[in-house]
Amino acid sequence: MDRHWNWLIGKKEIFNLEERIFHAICLAVIFCLSISVPINYYLQMPELSVLLTVVVFVTALFYYMSRFKGRYKTSVAIFQVFVCVALAGNYYYNSGTQGPTYAMFLLSFLVSVVIIPPRQYYLWLPLNILLISSLMAVEFFYPGTIRMSYQDNTSQFIDMVF
Repeated sequence: MDRHWNWLIGKKEIFNLEERIFHAICLAVIFCLSISVPINYYLQMPELSVLLTVVVFVTALFYYMSRFKGRYKTSVAIFQVFVCVALAGNYYYNSGTQGPTYAMFLLSFLVSVVIIPPRQYYLWLPLNILLISSLMAVEFFYPGTIRMSYQDNTSQFIDMVF
């Protein structure tokens, strides 16, 4: 098992720690969202299922580019932008402040701190804060822009737990 995992994320003799962490994160995203797609479809959120399916395939592309084509820096930079766009879409389709997107923003930022070069922190921290603040402001000042996508409290609970 250890040998397979090392092959998936890259051997430490070839890839540095940040690259191997990025590969592991991509694999975790692919795995978790692959499970989340049918759950969200079951919870009657088909738009979100489609969005998450796209995220799975695009994340797989970034993983492939970094792990097998040696394009780590390019993959990470585009991945950062893509995560912001995907989380904004998730916010819209997954009930805004009533859904799990805020926690996902925090988690994605923590992941960003690990995989991006420290000199880029000044770019990604303000961008993430601006994005989540803007989404919350739109939801607050324009009620009805973000709709509640859950059918009932049970659906919301299941989504939040997952």
